[in-house]
Amino acid sequence: MTTEELIRNQIMDNIFNERPGEENDWDVFMETTPVNEEIDGFVACEEFEWNSIHNLREKMKTDLLNLCALQEDVKSNQSLFIVEQYDIHFSKSSKVLFGVFDSKEKAIEEMEKGFETLYLGFNDFIQENGNNQWVVELLDMGVEIREIQLNQFGEV
Repeated sequence: MTTEELIRNQIMDNIFNERPGEENDWDVFMETTPVNEEIDGFVACEEFEWNSIHNLREKMKTDLLNLCALQEDVKSNQSLFIVEQYDIHFSKSSKVLFGVFDSKEKAIEEMEKGFETLYLGFNDFIQENGNNQWVVELLDMGVEIREIQLNQFGEV
């Protein structure tokens, strides 16, 4: 089932208590000529029962457009955050990957917890070193958290 079909089913489940349950319920409701403001097999839930077929169709179309646009926006703007350890000079050859996280907050939290476990006192000596970089001079190390976008082609 496509994402649009899943969204259509969710919209219909929110509006109707009863519907035929066929794969083409959406199309049937959108294309069938109502008789006395009813379409066989479709019973709107209480919140929508006094709406006309026309108003329900317009609401469904608008909801579908909005939810599909939102889904695309969320999907295209999703980021991952990579925690990497370096030497104090941030030499590329010293880079070691320590994790990939779905939020910057989670990456920072796990960086502090994880490195404190590996290097006792890490959190006492860590200093911010610019945007998304930290150093611990006592340990001769640096840490960077990089943000990358999902589903986008390019050098990482």
